[in-house]
Amino acid sequence: MKSASSWLLSKKQWTWQCSPGLTCEPTTWHMGKSSESTIQIPSRGSSMTIERIRKLEAIGFVWNFRHYAWNQQYLNLVAFKKQTSPDPDQQHCNVPRDYPANQALGNWANTQRTQYRFLQEGKKSSMTIERIQKLEAIGFAWRRYNM
Repeated sequence: MKSASSWLLSKKQWTWQCSPGLTCEPTTWHMGKSSESTIQIPSRGSSMTIERIRKLEAIGFVWNFRHYAWNQQYLNLVAFKKQTSPDPDQQHCNVPRDYPANQALGNWANTQRTQYRFLQEGKKSSMTIERIQKLEAIGFAWRRYNM
C-alpha cells in the first residue's frame, strides 16, 4: 500500500516553466485527474506529458533546432579541419565563404565571425560564450585573412 505522500506525488501535475530551449523546471503543481505528470509550456499554450517527452527523446527528437543545427555545422567544421592536412600542426578552420564542397559551411563560418564581431561591438548577437569556447578550442580564426 502506498503512503499518503507517495500517493499525493503520483497524483499531482507539475506546471513547468520552460526556457526558449525548453529546459524546464517545475514551478507549481496542482491535483489532476490523471496520475501522469504534465508539463505546461506557457509560451505555446499546450501541455505535454513527461512520458511523451521521454518517448520523443528516445527516438532522437530535437527540441531546439537552432542549437542542433549550430552543433551540426560545428561538427562539419571539425571534419573540414581534419581534411585540410594530415599534419595536425598544419590543419586550419579557414573555410572559404564559397567553399564548393559545402557552401552552407562556408556561409556558417562567415556568420560566426559576423556574430562574434556584433558581440564585441555590443550589438544583438546569437554568439554565446559556450560557442566562442568551442570554436576557439579547435583553432577557429575570428579574422579569416589574419591567420
